Amino acid sequence: MRLISLTLKNFQGVKELTLAPNGKDFAIYGDNGTGKTTVFNAFTWLLFDKPSTGAKNFTPKTRTPDGEVHGLDHTASAVLEHEGKRISLTKTYREIYKKKRGSIREKFDGHTTEYFVDGVPVKEKEYTDAVGAMWRGDAELAKILTMPEYFSEVLPWEKRRALLLELCGDVCIGDVFAANEELIDLAAALESRSVEDMMKLMHAKKSAVNKRLGELPGRLDEARRSTADAEGFDIKAAQKSLDDLECEKRALIEARAGIAYMATEEKRKELSALEVEMSEASAAYRTACIEQAASVREILAAAKEHQADIESELRRLAMQKRSAEADRDGINRRRNEFIDEYGRVLDLVFDESTTVCPCCHRPLPEEEVTKLREDFYLKKSARLTEINEKGKREASREMIAKLEADISEIEKQISAQEKELAAAKEAVKEAERAFPELPPFEETDTYREIAGKIRYVRAELADEAKTHAEALAEQDGKIRAVTEHTDAIRGDMARYNAALRAKERVDELLSEQKALAAEYEEAERMTYLCELFIKTKVSLLTDRINHRFENVRFSLFSEQINGGLKEECEVLVPSADGALVPYVFANHAARINAGIEIIGAISEHFGVEMPLFVDNAESVTHLAPGKAQRILLTVSEKDKTLRAEAVC
Repeated sequence: MRLISLTLKNFQGVKELTLAPNGKDFAIYGDNGTGKTTVFNAFTWLLFDKPSTGAKNFTPKTRTPDGEVHGLDHTASAVLEHEGKRISLTKTYREIYKKKRGSIREKFDGHTTEYFVDGVPVKEKEYTDAVGAMWRGDAELAKILTMPEYFSEVLPWEKRRALLLELCGDVCIGDVFAANEELIDLAAALESRSVEDMMKLMHAKKSAVNKRLGELPGRLDEARRSTADAEGFDIKAAQKSLDDLECEKRALIEARAGIAYMATEEKRKELSALEVEMSEASAAYRTACIEQAASVREILAAAKEHQADIESELRRLAMQKRSAEADRDGINRRRNEFIDEYGRVLDLVFDESTTVCPCCHRPLPEEEVTKLREDFYLKKSARLTEINEKGKREASREMIAKLEADISEIEKQISAQEKELAAAKEAVKEAERAFPELPPFEETDTYREIAGKIRYVRAELADEAKTHAEALAEQDGKIRAVTEHTDAIRGDMARYNAALRAKERVDELLSEQKALAAEYEEAERMTYLCELFIKTKVSLLTDRINHRFENVRFSLFSEQINGGLKEECEVLVPSADGALVPYVFANHAARINAGIEIIGAISEHFGVEMPLFVDNAESVTHLAPGKAQRILLTVSEKDKTLRAEAVC
């Protein structure tokens, strides 16, 4: 792409300016603040909708110490040559004024941008598509090719690295293994995962193994302390003593049982017999009470059933009465409707206006008038007869009188049933009063007699228990002594078994420690191989990339203090003595020439060429060679207004 011409009108303080490089290298001279950067901003605003600095909230409007200048259109237009064809691009930024409701003056209401391609108004997307077609739709690529510092200063290092890999091609894994035979043990591992994932896996494994190794000394120390209880203990002798004591304890328990039950067995049998006798007497009393009340219960049930039947009949009669009343009220309403309709029809009279012709407004012949009257009165008579007959069928006095009689009869039946219901309720109360009032079993003589015998036997048992309490207490003491001895032996045996398990645990932990150490060593070896793989690949990749450039070099990785590698993509610029200096520390001329060289390589690879703007060109005595059209923005103190000329 070549810039043929660039025109600014009211653009950031430039009232009107036209530059015509005609596709040639071009220099723009001017003192500081004369508008050189404004020209660059106009070009990038046309193409990317941003200024050359990338600043946000950019506006092409002219500003003065008093604020923005209003009422102007701010325009930038360019003629570009792309693939042998010329295209005209124009953007105009203008203010919008609208008249608010109730106001006679228009008020400022925002801004709008108008777009033109070859002089034809287009929408923003159409404009963007037309511009993007000149650099394959990649606006970032176009910025890289337009601004020498964009690749090295603005583009993130990840994108710089990706672009270089696309430019020069990545190094395949086979080339890395071929370059260093020491990496052969890593080949199988990298068949299923990347070297980066392998590094992460090894770091995670080392961290996990190291954590487990750190925990082992404490666990070993604890297990070793527990093994002391196994020294000098005879487990067989302890088991024999335990068996002997268990036999002695069983004998003592049997002897105690003989003391407790020897003298009280007969009394306990007597007490059990009395308790059975009490239970049988209680059951017999309940049965007698139930039989005595059975006849009264039958009478009560019959009285309640009769009461329920009467209440059911009363509900049926009430429903029947409501239904008859509803029918009567409905017939009365219908009868009134018939009477009203009959009166309306009866009041109808012949319309004399129908005896005049509606077309010519002359009276109709006498015979036609007579015929109209006869038809009217015949229809009226027929309608009255129809209403009268329908009233007799559907709402006659006889029908209403019959329903009134039915309602009266139902009311008499309801009155009779209500009297019968009162009598039935009284009968239920009489039956309930007839139930016998029997005392509870606990208040009978039989209960009192048996309960007295039970209390007597229990008192005798209590006296005998006191008599044998001393013998039982002595026997309990012997049993406790044997139990304490057996518990002590069991405790010693438990500690001995725990000590044996602790010895086994020590052996297990030592084996685990040895295995973990071997596992950590292998992870360290694989980590070393991964880092060696990366260093080898970096060396091959760096050589491949740097081979594409004459002067500029790139550092893709840096070595950390701990020996690890950190990914980067730093541009290195040669100094006057041949040493490589990081781009950020190089002088302005070196940075510009480095950017021109990078742009040349990228432009050649993608087949896209853009006008190249060089700011502060006066500080560069020798520009690096390149195919792109160059627009040199040069500070010239003597030029108080912009001056432009072609560069040979």
